[in-house]
Amino acid sequence: MEFPESFPSSTMDWKLMIPLLFILSVICSSAISYWFFSTALENMQQQQDQLKLQFEPVKVLLDALENDTLTAQQVHQQLGRVQERLLGEIQISRVNDTLLTQQIENLNKLNDKLMADLKAVLAHNDAVTAQLNNTHSIINDLVKLIDNKSQLIATMAPPGSVTAYAGMMDAETRKHLVQAGWLVCDGANYKTQDYPALYQAIGTVYGGNSKKGEFKVPDFRGVFLRGLDLGRQMDAKRQLGQYQGDMNRGHSHTADIRAAGEHAHLARTDVAGEHNHRLQAQGFWYTMKDKLERRSMTGDVNDFQEYWTTDAGAHGHKVTIDVAGSHRHELRMGDSGGEESRPKNYPVTYLIRF
Repeated sequence: MEFPESFPSSTMDWKLMIPLLFILSVICSSAISYWFFSTALENMQQQQDQLKLQFEPVKVLLDALENDTLTAQQVHQQLGRVQERLLGEIQISRVNDTLLTQQIENLNKLNDKLMADLKAVLAHNDAVTAQLNNTHSIINDLVKLIDNKSQLIATMAPPGSVTAYAGMMDAETRKHLVQAGWLVCDGANYKTQDYPALYQAIGTVYGGNSKKGEFKVPDFRGVFLRGLDLGRQMDAKRQLGQYQGDMNRGHSHTADIRAAGEHAHLARTDVAGEHNHRLQAQGFWYTMKDKLERRSMTGDVNDFQEYWTTDAGAHGHKVTIDVAGSHRHELRMGDSGGEESRPKNYPVTYLIRF
């Protein structure tokens, strides 16, 4: 940052004006003194002329005495009138001399006051000049401090640096952030001439038209940031400024049901209560004894005789299932989750340094 040129120029003007004021004061004082003295000399010349006129009767009287043309009484009368005029003129001259002396004294006092005021002005100007020089030095120190601070900030956060801002975001906040050197990462379009350092850092990586002198800041709203791969081969196909959508890594799920080994399962029929079963013999040879011994016969017997088995009481029947060997069963799991994959988070506003 450069110091304003107007301030040192103003200081130099003050320094030049001080001797000019002094010279002007001396000239004014001399002019006033010359005027007073000139006026006094003119008054004295007028008084001399008046005295000459007053002494004219005396000259006439002396001429008459030399020619013996006047009597003694006439001479006495003329001398009385001349004496009265002389006394009057002397009194007027004394008054004028007193006034002239007083005017000269007043002029000297005025001159002394002017010189004292001039010295006071010069002393005040010296103090003002010293104060201005001190202020000039302080401002220079502040300018250096501001320059150092700007350089420090530029070193700590060079143009293109991104930081997170957790405060509220409105038009007034944006204005203050711009004054502090930050823009919101909202994909907005800017003129390259307005932010040359930022344009030099990011160019048109995030959009814009360099031919029109325009570029865009990145749009980091609603997304997480990821470090550029830079040869690590974890995200090698990505380029700076390239957006990447959400994705889950390919995977599968396995589930085991513990094998029970080779085994069989016991099954029983329902108990039907005490009952018997009916038997009908038809069209076959048979021999049957039921507390009654019957004679063996030959030939077909088709007498449609019904016979009943003996009651066995209430009972069930055992059923055995064949062994299937060691095996597993298929397992299906239900779907869950939302619209995206994300960690726990808080929203912030990303800013970029210009």
